[in-house]
Amino acid sequence: MAGEVTAKLKEMGARIRARRESLGLSIEDVQEKTKIRSKYLLAIEEGDDSISPGKAYFRVFLKTYANFLGLDGLEFSRAYEELTEAESQPEVSRESPSSAAPAPGVRATRLAEKKPVPEQPRGQDEAARTEPPRRNARQRPRRRGRSTRGSYRKFLLAALLIAAIGWGFYALILRPHKSAPSAVPGGARYNQPSGDSQAPGASKEPGSGGQKPPETTTVTVIRKDPDNSTTVFQVAKGPLELTFATTEGKDSDCWVRVMADGKVILERTLAPGETQKIRAEREIRIRAGKPWVLKLELNGKDLGMAGPYGPVKDLVFTVESATTQ
Repeated sequence: MAGEVTAKLKEMGARIRARRESLGLSIEDVQEKTKIRSKYLLAIEEGDDSISPGKAYFRVFLKTYANFLGLDGLEFSRAYEELTEAESQPEVSRESPSSAAPAPGVRATRLAEKKPVPEQPRGQDEAARTEPPRRNARQRPRRRGRSTRGSYRKFLLAALLIAAIGWGFYALILRPHKSAPSAVPGGARYNQPSGDSQAPGASKEPGSGGQKPPETTTVTVIRKDPDNSTTVFQVAKGPLELTFATTEGKDSDCWVRVMADGKVILERTLAPGETQKIRAEREIRIRAGKPWVLKLELNGKDLGMAGPYGPVKDLVFTVESATTQ
C-alpha cells in the first residue's frame, strides 16, 4: 500500500513539474507569486509529503500550486486526500475457523478441569444479585459525566485551533493580491474618439470657407468573460492592430503563444519591458502565462492589463462580423 501511494504522489508531482517547465517558470518565480517556500514546491514536484509541516498543509500547498499553473487544484487536492485515507486504513486480519473454535475434545477436557464452586446460602446469593454495591452505583454516573464534558472540551479546543490556523494561512499566503482592473467586465464598451474634434461651445462662423468639421469616429471595444480563464475583446470592423508589452521590473517576464488568423506566429518568453505588435484581418489569440504583467492596446485603444494575478489566461481579439459568420 505504501509503495502504491508513493508512486501516485510522484506521478502527480511529475505532472506539476512538466506544467511549470512548459510555462517557462522557475521555482523562484512560483515562490515569488504564490508565497510558498521553494523547498515545499520541490517536495510537491518530487511527491514527498514528509517534508511539509503536515499532510493538511501539503494538501493546501498542492492545490494552490496546481491552480497557479492553470491546472485543476481541486482535482489534485481530492486525489491526495484519497491517497492519505487509503494509506491510513488498517489491514484487518481474520482468524481461521480452526484457531477460533477449540476442538470438541479440548473443550470437554477444560470443562472437566473446572473446580466446583461452593454453594452460598440462598439468602446471601439473592441479596448479592438484587442489591449492587452502593459505591459503584454512585461512581458510574459521575465518571460518565466527566468523560462527556472532557470530550466536548477537546472538540471545542480542536475546532478553535483549526479555525485559527486556517485564518492565519489564508491571511499570510492565500489572500489574493489587489490589482487595477484591466477593463470594464460584463460586455462594457470602450469608446475613444479619434481625429480632431471641436471644443464644446465653439461654432463655425459664416464666411470662414464653408468647410465642415471632420466627422468624429470612435473605436468601440466590447469585452466578454465566458469564464475565469478566458477574455474576449470584440471590435466592429477590421483589421486588428494589437500592441502588447510586458511591464518593467523584476519578474515581469511572460511566456506567450500568439496566433493570427489561425496561424501560430510567436511562442516564447517575453523579457521585461518588451513590446510586440500583431496585425490580423479576423482574429488574434494569445495565451499568457502571467496576464498581470501584460499591457494591451487594440486599434489605438488602451485596454489596460490583460488580467489580474492568477492562472494562465486566454485572450481573444476578434472582429464582430467574423464571429457572426
